[in-house]
Amino acid sequence: MFQEDFGVDVDNKPQLSLSQPSKKKIKPHLPAESVGKRYVERFWHPFGAIIAPSLVEGAKQAWRTIDHYLQPSQLWKLHQDKSKLVGLRFDDTTSYATIDLDFFGDYHNIESINRIKAALENIGIVDIIILQSSFSGGYHLILTFASPLPTFALACALEITLRNAGFILRQGHLEIFPNTKPYSAKQITNYKAIRCPMQPGSGSFLLDDDLQPISDSVSIFLDYCDRAASRQDLTKLKRVANKAKKQIAQERYRKQESADVAQWRTNWEEIIAIGWTGLGQTNTLLQIFVGYGIVFLDLTGEELVEFCLSTAINAPGYSQYCRHQHEIEARVRHWVECTIRNKWYSAYVSYPERLLGTFTNTFAEAIADIRSIHKPKDNVIPFDRRQQQNWERSQQAQRRIQIVVRAIEWDGGLPAGATERARAIRAEYKHRFNKTISQETLQKHLHLWHPTRYILDPWAENSSNPYQSSNDGQFDSFQNSFPKQSAENPYQMENYGHCSYIKVFCPCLPPAG
Repeated sequence: MFQEDFGVDVDNKPQLSLSQPSKKKIKPHLPAESVGKRYVERFWHPFGAIIAPSLVEGAKQAWRTIDHYLQPSQLWKLHQDKSKLVGLRFDDTTSYATIDLDFFGDYHNIESINRIKAALENIGIVDIIILQSSFSGGYHLILTFASPLPTFALACALEITLRNAGFILRQGHLEIFPNTKPYSAKQITNYKAIRCPMQPGSGSFLLDDDLQPISDSVSIFLDYCDRAASRQDLTKLKRVANKAKKQIAQERYRKQESADVAQWRTNWEEIIAIGWTGLGQTNTLLQIFVGYGIVFLDLTGEELVEFCLSTAINAPGYSQYCRHQHEIEARVRHWVECTIRNKWYSAYVSYPERLLGTFTNTFAEAIADIRSIHKPKDNVIPFDRRQQQNWERSQQAQRRIQIVVRAIEWDGGLPAGATERARAIRAEYKHRFNKTISQETLQKHLHLWHPTRYILDPWAENSSNPYQSSNDGQFDSFQNSFPKQSAENPYQMENYGHCSYIKVFCPCLPPAG
């Protein structure tokens, strides 16, 4: 991922003459006040700052971007000007981050903030500072660090952590700054800007854990920032951030969502945000939670269970309408297990496994338990060419056997005995293809010719077909007239015999009489 490198001084280039003195990097111009110097040590970035006039309470700000280099002293001057608002973007490293919870959003409550705290503790962020962001009443959760961290990796860690905890990141509800900005090969992409914390006259206040105002003092706020920064586990956070960065990169290499998939995702997210609205909805919602975690978050195993459990417990209406609260974890695990076992969903974009690539086999093979067919799937390139060639030869031999058997049937009929039938097949095989077929090959494909294995027409009524169908469309168990069938036929049904394949007609078989 390409990141801006604003720490390089364009004037600090190799000199043409060794006699010339080396130029020193120009230091930024700092504020005169000590509290201002403390502030810009953590909250400052020279490019892409945004400003807006400070309007009356409840009005929407008209932000515009500053297109020049912003000195720290200029930032502090704007910060202290009650007639203006100022916001900052992020460099390639940062010593702070902000989680924005809008006033009318789904997560503007103390329960959601406590969930966010618990999720962040798992990645090493054990202390946060809570602010009222402005007169609008929204919340800013400020995360501070003792040393600068890679910005993009930190953004990935925050996004993945909150997603796994059941939160849905979307504008107007929950946003993270720095964001996981997109990559562009043609131009530099900037992180989103966020308003500077604790600007006088902007409605920004320091809050306690009960969301009650403590102070509007910048100095006290900075004391809280320093204390929180000293408590964070940066070793753990960096490890999680590197892993999250790889996950975000993998997600972005996938195909872009089509319009249908985007709508599907939006519909699910709306249902998750609404939660329970009445009784009897637990199974419906758990199925959606599991599907969303698999398809759009690419979760598996315990991570999927934790996501679904957290999403269910914290969903609106759970405590009022869900009657399975005493067994919710068992319910979640059951849905996860069933979904994965039956492959109801797969991560987007991925390719679910298929039993057969195409329906080219005979109906007798298709309705059977096809454990001995080694045909590679359509979307898999075989690595073992020898195995592929063996499979192709086997398919060719089977097709020729079918042609020979059909010809003998239509000519004078197949001999009743196995030995005589095999002899007739070998003779006809030699006559038609000028090749010999071994007894071993015939033994491998008894279902194509053997008197007690060969299926003339599986749908012919009142025949000796062991796969007889009952009136309700299910296959009955095997008839006892074929004692060796269970041992030798590789294409047989399980005892319960249910089959979901539709009826097909094989060109190699004569029509039913």
